[in-house]
Amino acid sequence: MKKSIVFGALALAGAAFAVESATVGYTTKESTGAGKFVIGAAQFEAANGTTADVQELFSSSFAPQAYDLTTGELTSETWYEAAPQIQIPNGVGGYLVYYYGSNVYDEATDSVTTGWADRYGSLVSRVVAPGQGVWLRAPDSDNIPFLSSGSVLGEGTVTSTKSSFEIVGNPLPAALAINGNKVTWNIVPVQAYDLETGELTSPTWYEAAPQIQIPNGVGGYLVYYYGSNVYDEATDSVTTGWADRYGSLIDGVVPVATGAWMKNDGGFEFTVEQ
Repeated sequence: MKKSIVFGALALAGAAFAVESATVGYTTKESTGAGKFVIGAAQFEAANGTTADVQELFSSSFAPQAYDLTTGELTSETWYEAAPQIQIPNGVGGYLVYYYGSNVYDEATDSVTTGWADRYGSLVSRVVAPGQGVWLRAPDSDNIPFLSSGSVLGEGTVTSTKSSFEIVGNPLPAALAINGNKVTWNIVPVQAYDLETGELTSPTWYEAAPQIQIPNGVGGYLVYYYGSNVYDEATDSVTTGWADRYGSLIDGVVPVATGAWMKNDGGFEFTVEQ
């Protein structure tokens, strides 16, 4: 598909465009190595209480030119290959892939701007719900900073040094089992059961444990704790993993396009297999 655009005075005036965040919160700057993916998540709702658009949440200091204002043609049929990339789960097992560029065409205003576009250089609009996970990728040739009004927490491996709650998004096109083989946790567990007595080390062992809160779909949260010597009923043995407060291993998942809150004194680290 090839598209030509005739640019008028309005288009030229629109070429100088700054992405402003309508989210409640803060803007962070996170770099990713050339060709590397980082996990991003929508941290907040928009200021008016609605979900925020991808254009409001993520941007980059690097925006290759999509359209040539002189010719009205794309600078190259493959201009997007040099652009920062975002991949958003589409809810049916795949991804919506967009590219960050300058002189991308905004049909709503019949002008050009800077923002996320499809490979044909057309500005896109896509709602990203709070907590929804996405993949951000820099071009192969550059280490690109991403500017985020959400959360950009790290490449494959997510690291946080905060002791307060922080939201993490599931960037996969399928549910992420927190005790499954797609995720590896590098956090210190708290012992749930005492192997000598067969009893919990303390009725409140979980209060000192790393914690994850997953939306339950009805306005609340499922809360789990990371422990060692937690009881796995399926194997009638103990293991290390996420458990309920009674020390029983759970089969909890972070659904597609959903996030979870995590908290651990001293921070946390985990790796998601893409």
